[in-house]
Amino acid sequence: KASAPERLLLAYNYLLLGDLSMWEPVYVGLSAFDSKRMLILQTIDGPSSNHVLKRFETFASDEKLNSETRKNIREYLDSPQKSPLLAGIFNLLVPGSGYAYLGMWQTAALSFLLTGVCTLAAREQFLDHEPLTGSAIAMVASVFYLGGAFGAVQSAQDSNQKTTSEPRNKLREFAFPELKMEWKF
Repeated sequence: KASAPERLLLAYNYLLLGDLSMWEPVYVGLSAFDSKRMLILQTIDGPSSNHVLKRFETFASDEKLNSETRKNIREYLDSPQKSPLLAGIFNLLVPGSGYAYLGMWQTAALSFLLTGVCTLAAREQFLDHEPLTGSAIAMVASVFYLGGAFGAVQSAQDSNQKTTSEPRNKLREFAFPELKMEWKF
């Protein structure tokens, strides 16, 4: 029979793998305190539903948790987040605007200029009856256009990771004091 820390680690591994059919039986056997630790890990690393987030928010005022952990929970929940979906949609509507939404002004200007210049160059080639050259330049423009949208989505995700990394690492240390390691995600 596995010890409580081993069962917690096992449940965490199943959670990260997305195997909830194996996670559930292990999770059910945890003590109330270990269940809280698991819920913290599920919120910061797993697929979080609104139900999980609401339960997690109650931990911010749970007197059974130490003040440092409550502070880290509040800091994690209050971290400013940018929507990757909005960043991508903005960039599809106007090249560079997804980066502007994220406050990345130089990248926004560069994305707008590269996409715009290539699009105008392709247009000129088509107007000069050079369809092959126009098509080649249009392909380059579409790479900048789609690459900019994907880049804005990735930049929003990276930004969200950075804003929550410190409280996330402290919460992992609380949830797994048995594992003395540096968490890098």
